[in-house]
Amino acid sequence: RKYKSLEIMATGTSKSGAYKSGSKLVLSVFYDTLRKLRSGKTLSNAREAERQTDVLLSATCSLYSLEYEPEELRECIKSAILLLDDNCIAVVLLEKLMKLLENLASDDCLKFHMFDCKLMEKLYNNLKKWKSKSHNDTTLLQTLTLLCCLTDGVVIKCPDGVVEDVIEYLISIIKAGSCDEMAVLCMEVLANMCRRSESVRSYIKGKQSIKAVQKCLIGHLSQGQLAIIVTSLHVLASLCLYDHLGESLFNSKNVDQTFQVAFSVLLKSPNFRPKARAVDLLVDITQCERVQTLLYQYHSLSQFINSAVLLLPSADGKTFLKFMELFVAFMQVRGIRGLLCKQLLKIDDHTKLPEQQNLPFSSIVGWACNRSQYPKSTLIALDFLSDLFEEVIDADLNSVCFSYAEFLVQNLMQNIPFKQGEEDNRHRTFSIHRVTKTLSVLLTLSSSALFAGLLGQQVNGQSLSALIQMQLSHNPAVLSQVKEEQYGTMMSGLDIFLKSTLLAIKLKAKSSNFEEILLRTVADDRVMKLIAKAFSIPDQKCVQTALLIVQEGCLHSSFHLENLANHITANIYRLDKCKTQSQSQEDYSVAAENSCSLNHNATESPVIPFDTNEVDALLERFKNDVELKDAKSSEIMQIYDYKLKALTTKEGHLQDLLEAKALALSQADRLIAQYRGRRAQAESECVKLRNLLQQSEKYGEELKEKLSEVTANSDANVEKMRILNDENKMLKSIAEEKSKLSIALQEQTAEIEQYQCSVIALTNENKKLLDINQELKKQMSSIQLQHDHTILDLENLGKERQNFLQVLAENEQQIQELQSSVSKLSQQCDEYLQNKTSLEENIKALNTELSIMQRSNHSLTEEISQIRNSCNSLEKQLLHSNQIIQHQKCALEQHTQMVTKIHELTSNPSKTSLEDTDL
Repeated sequence: RKYKSLEIMATGTSKSGAYKSGSKLVLSVFYDTLRKLRSGKTLSNAREAERQTDVLLSATCSLYSLEYEPEELRECIKSAILLLDDNCIAVVLLEKLMKLLENLASDDCLKFHMFDCKLMEKLYNNLKKWKSKSHNDTTLLQTLTLLCCLTDGVVIKCPDGVVEDVIEYLISIIKAGSCDEMAVLCMEVLANMCRRSESVRSYIKGKQSIKAVQKCLIGHLSQGQLAIIVTSLHVLASLCLYDHLGESLFNSKNVDQTFQVAFSVLLKSPNFRPKARAVDLLVDITQCERVQTLLYQYHSLSQFINSAVLLLPSADGKTFLKFMELFVAFMQVRGIRGLLCKQLLKIDDHTKLPEQQNLPFSSIVGWACNRSQYPKSTLIALDFLSDLFEEVIDADLNSVCFSYAEFLVQNLMQNIPFKQGEEDNRHRTFSIHRVTKTLSVLLTLSSSALFAGLLGQQVNGQSLSALIQMQLSHNPAVLSQVKEEQYGTMMSGLDIFLKSTLLAIKLKAKSSNFEEILLRTVADDRVMKLIAKAFSIPDQKCVQTALLIVQEGCLHSSFHLENLANHITANIYRLDKCKTQSQSQEDYSVAAENSCSLNHNATESPVIPFDTNEVDALLERFKNDVELKDAKSSEIMQIYDYKLKALTTKEGHLQDLLEAKALALSQADRLIAQYRGRRAQAESECVKLRNLLQQSEKYGEELKEKLSEVTANSDANVEKMRILNDENKMLKSIAEEKSKLSIALQEQTAEIEQYQCSVIALTNENKKLLDINQELKKQMSSIQLQHDHTILDLENLGKERQNFLQVLAENEQQIQELQSSVSKLSQQCDEYLQNKTSLEENIKALNTELSIMQRSNHSLTEEISQIRNSCNSLEKQLLHSNQIIQHQKCALEQHTQMVTKIHELTSNPSKTSLEDTDL
């Protein structure tokens, strides 16, 4: 229950009042638990540490929303790092501690503290210790993942013992040639270390194994896994983008495949790490002008930008940050900047949706106004919006994108309110940066007359005035002399003041509220200190903004240039004083060392040892006017000797100091003379440089004019080149289609000729089959006539049978009369037998004809079914004739049965008559 309550307070799911205290309690409990574990590695302490690590892990999933004191969290980080290379720590706890450090490494300040605590050295020791483990070991992979997060976005200094050891370890794993997860992580760490550090790149290029590493990385490019290909390309780009190998890898023949692979990973990969590698690769290679031109000519670029823009609404914080990094890099490339603007704002779409229904743009604006756990996403979204509307204004699309600008300004105004001292240092720093970048976006919009009118209606003058007054009241440059630790706060506040005042100057013509703000600001004497500080900063934009404010202030009588000049002079004097003090301190230290070396061998008067306690007791007695009757004269003399020797030693020390001061003064005089000479030379050189500066300014203006003409011509040429490329691509596609159509036409003509030949053959076969069909019909008609005759005969035979039955019934009583007519009946029976044989022969002939007809009918049906479906009627007729024949067979069988019965009947009476005769 206790740990559950701590977790609730740490993650902020409880009430807001207990949030900050709960976070502090979690950190203190975690620190105490790790301290106990280091002092006594018992099972209970290990379980307790594991539970507290789980609590802090759940709290650090949202690091920005975690309330903590920096010192407390740094102590916790230090305690966790001390346990990483402890052999007695369980693997589960070790993995959780590394996961915790990975979450904390998302904060740059905490990441630098991890470097100070020698986290890289601890991780390298673990890697070296676990060298015999399998590459799929989770602890090993977690260690490399933490090392990858630690080196991301950091400038690594080299040569350094630990850094060199880590590089050697990474190169040894990469040279092995495996493509497992461990090798990919090693490549990612190496890419992070090379990306921002020229010293690391130089160190790796100077190694003898660089060719083997490059060969292994190039071998990975033939792998089927896109993530490995992207990571290998990123390492190669970080190492040798501007070398001969980089030129051959990223030339016009191969760079299209690189773009295709990177875009495929970025759009289709379900994991974040391959996407991050693809973005880093594209950002790095687009800094090269050669690759920028090839990227602009890439045929699928617009399709990729459209697909990437559609993914923005569903992206999480990390993925959105990477997409924004890529888009900001694209905004620096001429040509792609306009394409990205048109794709995002749907300028070429005639069925353009309102800005609220344009989900990609709405999501960017939402992140720009977000106060979430990803502050970097918010800041980079503001940078992208500033570049986006700068392109809109340059392309003269103000009226087309007015609704988007209105939607943006309405949402950005919630970023302006900022109260000093309400939040902790992290939140306050983020709020300052967010306000600064929001003001940059508003200043970009104010450069257009149409958007300036919108800002005059939407921007709240009270919020802008509150920002200015806050800097006048709390900026260190106004309050006192700026200390070293206050320099960052002073610069951020000065930037807010300059941009807020400049925005008020640009919007004063649109609303009278901004005119009043400027009057109050210019009338305040504290403004002079901030403007004077802006003039002393070596930043062109800052100085230009300060000059605009001075120009505006000169229009009002309350603005005194004398005060500004005094403050500027004081700042210059303070800077010169700091420089001279630092230089004089160095000179004085050198003089003091020289004087000490001169007097180092001087003889010192010996001091007689005596008991200082006795001397102190005697002095106390002198001070208290105590009678010294008991004191001996030797003791009193001892006191005087002690005092005299102490004074002589002090005199010797003072003499040494005096000589050192004299040397320092002589050197100071010499330095003053040198300074005067150098000053005279500097003044003469300054005159020459001033003349050169005027000439260079004139030459620069001429070059600017030429540059503007060249840029205009280059833009026109780029546009023409793009149009010609599009036309060339269209003509190539038309030529390919024509060749394909000609080939298809030839194939179709050949097929048509074959079909014509087959149709002629089929028509001939059809005619033959029709003739055969007519002959069969004739035969069927004759067979039908014979069949009718047989039916009539059968009917007659049936009637005769009935008559015979009647006769037999009548003749049962007249047997004796029939005996006389037996001879006649026998003759008739013989005739019937003859008729039977003839009928049987006819039946056999009919059966043979039927079998022949069935065979011919079967063959005909097969042929006719292949050629035409019209022969189905003939098949039905043949089937009907077969049925009739079967009926005839049945009738003939019945007839034969009847004949046999008649024969039996005729034979039985003869037998009976014979038996009677015998009797």
